[in-house]
Amino acid sequence: MQGAPDRPHSEYPHVYPIVRVDTPIDHIDPTQKITVVKVLTSQSDAEAEVSRLSEVNADKSCLYFYCTSRLIEQSQSRLNGSRLPAAEV
Repeated sequence: MQGAPDRPHSEYPHVYPIVRVDTPIDHIDPTQKITVVKVLTSQSDAEAEVSRLSEVNADKSCLYFYCTSRLIEQSQSRLNGSRLPAAEV
């Protein structure tokens, strides 16, 4: 899965969402099987947590992974209808 580039963004800090996918995937409503478990600020912590969760839940039909994303904190003015900035890829 492709996320934000791994190089630091000049304006927005990286965060690392940990995602759980329960199998089998329901093709009618796959969103019921995909969950963002938590979001961490350290890539190494995200890697360790994915390993831990995978081990703890090894007997369940699920997959854990992390990806790189950006944290864009919204100011009050943005919450009042302004658009978020376009992502730089």
